[in-house]
Amino acid sequence: MNTKLTNILLILLLIFNVAFIGKWWMGHRKMHHPKMDMPVETTTLLHDRTRGEEYLVKTLGLDTVQQKELDVIQAAHFSFLDKNMGAYIRNQNNLFNALKVSNDSVYVSRCADSLGMLKAAMEKEMYMNFASIKTICNPAQQKQFDGLIDDMAKEFMHHHDFHNNGRTNHDSL
Repeated sequence: MNTKLTNILLILLLIFNVAFIGKWWMGHRKMHHPKMDMPVETTTLLHDRTRGEEYLVKTLGLDTVQQKELDVIQAAHFSFLDKNMGAYIRNQNNLFNALKVSNDSVYVSRCADSLGMLKAAMEKEMYMNFASIKTICNPAQQKQFDGLIDDMAKEFMHHHDFHNNGRTNHDSL
């Protein structure tokens, strides 16, 4: 009887310890990874062609003429990305495969330089795409658009979580 009571107490203590540690861990994790208060749809703006465009139309309240202009802007943007993303992925694979094949520093430098140029071109294209979208907006929609850009910038910072107490590295030229 005494052994049975001891076993039950040990099991209860073990359950309480696991619950306490789990609760502490989840609380500790939340402190370092606070929940973002923005809707999930903003994450799809850059990654899902259809949902991103639908989100812009809905959020900005674009009329049918603006929607047609947005279709043209987005078609050109994604055509550019499709063409360049293939080259980017090929160069990235070549760079990683160079680790297995050889230590040819000239080849590695060429791959890295190509990746840098493609990445710069894609970043400029993204900027030009957003600038083009903003130009089809009326003044009230442009203010909403600026809010979307602010949300995306916050999400970008949170996603990359620099751990610099909110400060960013200013390493641009």
